[in-house]
Amino acid sequence: MEKSFNLKLKKSRAYLHFEDGVSFKGYVNKDETDEGLINGIWGEAAFTTGMSGYQETITDPSFLGQHIIFTNAHVGNYPEDQSIMQSSKSHGTCIIARNFSHNQYLNTIETPLFSGLDTRKLVRYLTSKKLTTHKSVLTFNATPPSQDSFARACLMTDELKLVSQKEAVTHIPGHNPIVVINYGIKKAIIKELMDLNIPLVSLPHDASLETIKSYNPRMIFLSNGPGDPRNLTQEIAVVKNILTMSIPLRAICLGHQLIALALGIKIIKLPYGQRGANHPVINHITNKIIITSQN
Repeated sequence: MEKSFNLKLKKSRAYLHFEDGVSFKGYVNKDETDEGLINGIWGEAAFTTGMSGYQETITDPSFLGQHIIFTNAHVGNYPEDQSIMQSSKSHGTCIIARNFSHNQYLNTIETPLFSGLDTRKLVRYLTSKKLTTHKSVLTFNATPPSQDSFARACLMTDELKLVSQKEAVTHIPGHNPIVVINYGIKKAIIKELMDLNIPLVSLPHDASLETIKSYNPRMIFLSNGPGDPRNLTQEIAVVKNILTMSIPLRAICLGHQLIALALGIKIIKLPYGQRGANHPVINHITNKIIITSQN
């Protein structure tokens, strides 16, 4: 089984191209007739330095439209666990690692696995100051697309409807619930809220203020999610109105950014995305350093 998996990883030669003409060569676990790779799979390159948690990362809805790059040399070198899935599938455009180890999850995932490249060199390139964008394309074609093709290519990173929900879901019935606005929430966060054993309802990302108020929420929780928050004008407008209400408001990740924008705070996009679980943070009062999980 492992031998067939390793052979499958090297089904076809593929290339990851960037706008400045830089390319990385590797192998992909797809036949040369794969329509997606013939046309080119576009995404935003983002790396994670976490040495574990590959399954949680791959199924995190916040990675919508992104090429997920693992800096750890081996991905999948411990067994899969269905209980830690953060959603029902991968929302990344491709999964990139130097080596993939065989396990049932990686053997059945539909998202392309791109391997056999020097991911250290790739991450050094991504963290260089020369880049203005991490838009990239995975393709069978060894020749990079034209500048015009890069300019026209649209990423789906802001498409919250792909990772949210279509209608209200009652997780714990009861009056005066916690109301979650789902921009692409991870299952672990819903589980943590359910563990409070308080009435809990989740709503789609585009829920109106009237709908939110109709539940008479004891608290409103803004979830994590993908994309550039500056483009989510409808969601920002709703949060701005929520802030005028006498209802406790909590948030995480994208939710925090939406609160900032609703308050008129200017935010910037960092030059590169480091989605790791091992960021050192220094406390300038105590001089102590702690390792934190950040996005």
